[in-house]
Amino acid sequence: MIIDTDLLRFCALKVREVEEWYRKSYEWAMEFPRSADELFLLVHERYEKPVYRKRLNRNQKGRRIKAIYRHRVDGFYVYLLDGHDVPHQRYYLAKEVFQIILDQEAMRTRDIEDLITNMMRRARPDSIDANLGSATVSERLAEIAAQEFLFPYSERARHKAQADLKDGYSQLAKDYGIPQYLIEGCLTDGWMTTMGKFFS
Repeated sequence: MIIDTDLLRFCALKVREVEEWYRKSYEWAMEFPRSADELFLLVHERYEKPVYRKRLNRNQKGRRIKAIYRHRVDGFYVYLLDGHDVPHQRYYLAKEVFQIILDQEAMRTRDIEDLITNMMRRARPDSIDANLGSATVSERLAEIAAQEFLFPYSERARHKAQADLKDGYSQLAKDYGIPQYLIEGCLTDGWMTTMGKFFS
């Protein structure tokens, strides 16, 4: 999937800005795992429009959405599907909060089905050079920002060697409170090299 480098720079700038807010607001800000709930409260306090957190209805058949945000006239709405373990809940909440932080009108969509289709296409190996639309790029940027907030590049660089040890990935997932597959993806050589250009 193609992401413009200017958008990655914007994403990195916003993550740094949020980390600074977080540091100034919480005396334990340098400790890990960082709190997605406190990230939510921080954005709730700092934005002019209210930010609401709601539950997604699990009973809808065929629902693939685990979390979503909506920008409405009266505020921002973050919807989370119940039933996830704590690491997934933390990650999904942080990702949707970063959707608000990175929000740009030109990257929004009302066509949720198209977005879901493109998100599923994104996972295929042949999508590496595909242009999947600005809403899909927006989703990816929010995922990157959430990963950087919860497991920053500096922490990944510090622990990269540990990950290769027995149970290294699972221990890091416990230490940082995020799903193990995110730890594994964040620590690949290619990802470290690419993200190092923007987040180191």
